[in-house]
Amino acid sequence: MAIEFGKFGLCETAGYPLCRVFSDVRPRCNVQDYTASFPQSADLGKCRATTAWRSNRLLTTHRKYAAVGRKEMYIMFGFLAVTSVFQIINSAGFAGNDKTGKILVSVQAGLAVGTFWTLLMNGIVGFQFVEDGTLPSTIGVFGSGAVVAIVTAFFSVDASLNLTSLAEKAQQSNPESLALWILYFIVPLACAALYLVLQIVLVLRLLGTRKPLLMLLIAFVAMVMAQVFYILVSNPICAGTDGIIDGSFAATILTGVAAIFLYNYWDSITEDEWDEFGTA
Repeated sequence: MAIEFGKFGLCETAGYPLCRVFSDVRPRCNVQDYTASFPQSADLGKCRATTAWRSNRLLTTHRKYAAVGRKEMYIMFGFLAVTSVFQIINSAGFAGNDKTGKILVSVQAGLAVGTFWTLLMNGIVGFQFVEDGTLPSTIGVFGSGAVVAIVTAFFSVDASLNLTSLAEKAQQSNPESLALWILYFIVPLACAALYLVLQIVLVLRLLGTRKPLLMLLIAFVAMVMAQVFYILVSNPICAGTDGIIDGSFAATILTGVAAIFLYNYWDSITEDEWDEFGTA
């Protein structure tokens, strides 16, 4: 199905986790759920691996005492790690497809969007409009990220369960929620693009170097490729593996790759301060 602005009929072929909240949309290829055995053990395995890595980066970031934006980056990786925990829960099918399952998927969606928002906030922190590590800075990053996550989760729950009059009525096979569509698709894209632009300006104008930008560009390309696997490749992979995995498997790996290079980029532009602290 073609992508229509504000509508989720694309869930027929796309492998986005959020698609699970729209139970009336019938995927052209169904990924097997966890039951008594193993069908998506590969999918669960990659979720566990990425969660372990993100938790490790969380600890490593916390220990870089002299790095610029350490606390703010710690918050971003905290959002990312908690998102991974909910991804494991939802990928394993512990909550099923009932009301509880839809709420858990909605929380995951909210945290994912909140992660992109905190990424953008980290991009702004580097310009030191407010001194990094201070209470206003950390509260601003965490608080705004939490608000974005809560608002996204609310609209997701509302769209799936029709809790309020805000939920838009549409054909069951092509549900519509303009607010959720913007929050889930447009906001992360805008946050990532703005972060990229801000970091290019920061590195070229303030730091006077280009080498770290390679890692940043690799991270951005990996993010874009993840969306390609979600939207264009998910259904062929699902059909080719008889429903064992879909495009979300590769998309999660690519998102993990993006996180790795993003961390390495941040580490590279703060390593001078870290080395100075370590040799003091």
